[in-house]
Amino acid sequence: MPIFRTIKEHLFIAKMADNSLESEIFSFYIQQDHIFLAERAKAFAILAARAPFVELQEYLTTRAQQSKEASEGIFEKYAMGSPSASTMSPACKAYTEYMVNVAQNGSFLEGLAAQLPCSVMYQKLGEYIHSNFSEPNKFIGWINTYSNPERRKNVETFIGFIDKVAALDIYENISAAKKAFHTASKYEFEFWDDALNLRTAQGVACDELR
Repeated sequence: MPIFRTIKEHLFIAKMADNSLESEIFSFYIQQDHIFLAERAKAFAILAARAPFVELQEYLTTRAQQSKEASEGIFEKYAMGSPSASTMSPACKAYTEYMVNVAQNGSFLEGLAAQLPCSVMYQKLGEYIHSNFSEPNKFIGWINTYSNPERRKNVETFIGFIDKVAALDIYENISAAKKAFHTASKYEFEFWDDALNLRTAQGVACDELR
């Protein structure tokens, strides 16, 4: 996963691990994540309504509710005051619009694939930082959240469902799903890069990480 290696080596991640990330940057990132999680909840709800079997529908419905609750509780979780208004970073805007659009208009498998990079990469980043962070660390709450073994089980369950759907799908949809995974992965990089640079005007071109 070359894009994951690029994200893992990003300055935002290094600064979080060594506890040198500026509070202003982390606050901006949390504001973007608040917006992202709310939109992710919408995408999961759309996919739940399209799910081909009950077990997956229930799983996606739960994920939608969890994302909604995470969005609503994120400022309290990280002891931050809720902003009166949040300006979306270019990456957050592009990523969420893409994610919801694919969930609505792409194949069902493609919609699932567009959700997967966030789940997988955050787990991998959490585990990576957990094994490399400096103590004390003011970001320990974030680190513990995304390195949690229970969260890893949830990610593995999601991958299992995607594999099950892919086994029943056609070649064209599998090809589109791979492309959706790659596109969403590039947006993941941009999300971190926009946060580090407090970017609200013009984002990094997605094509830079081809």
